[in-house]
Amino acid sequence: MGIIEFDEKTGKPILIDPRIFRVQFRSSLGKLEKYYRALEEGRILGTLCRECGYKQYPPRSYCPRCRSKDIEFYELPSVGRLLTFTEVNVKPQTHSQYPDYIVGVVEVDGVKVVGHVKARFEDLKPDQTVEISVEKREGDEFPRIVFKPIK
Repeated sequence: MGIIEFDEKTGKPILIDPRIFRVQFRSSLGKLEKYYRALEEGRILGTLCRECGYKQYPPRSYCPRCRSKDIEFYELPSVGRLLTFTEVNVKPQTHSQYPDYIVGVVEVDGVKVVGHVKARFEDLKPDQTVEISVEKREGDEFPRIVFKPIK
């Protein structure tokens, strides 16, 4: 087996790196523990700066606008507006076992959130209203943010 093969979908040549790349990491949560605990409970939190009012997602332990550390968590609403989306069919190794999927950007409460879109690509359009939730995909314990169009 060489390092050049052909993509099954396009027939175009692709580079295949035969090395196994497995990553597992541990990271200190610090002040963001509340965010990850909420994800495990199916809730999505942003942060609000108590000094200047700036809203942030994903949450940070300080305000990127005024650098204040006086921030508070708040729960994002469960409905937002789909800004843009794309279908992913050339996937990273970590997602290669899954069928093609759609990733979208949703604006909710003044912040932008990236997540998986559960819909057919041809049924989506910009500015569409979507429901925002958290779920775990079968075989994967990490919570993911999901958008579903509201009809």
